[in-house]
Amino acid sequence: MFGFSTIIRDFQKKGYDLISALEGNDLLSNDPTRKLIRQVFGAISQYEKSILISKLRVARDRKRLETGKCGGRNGYKDSEEEPL
Repeated sequence: MFGFSTIIRDFQKKGYDLISALEGNDLLSNDPTRKLIRQVFGAISQYEKSILISKLRVARDRKRLETGKCGGRNGYKDSEEEPL
C-alpha cells in the first residue's frame, strides 16, 4: 500500500523537510498518536480511492451497455483544448 508514510519517507530521503502549517514540526514526529493518525488518514484515502474507482467502472459499464462503446479516459493529446 502506497500511503502517506511512504510519501513522507520518500521526501525525507531526498532531503526535503515537511512542515505542517497547523502542526509545525510535530507532523512527522514518531509518537504513537501521530503515527496512528497518519495511518488512519492513509486508510481513509485508500478507501476513497477504491470507491472512486468502483464508481468509474460502473459508469463505464453503463455507458458501454447504452452506446455499445466506451472510450475510457482521454488524455490531453486526444483533446484540442489546452490543459488548465
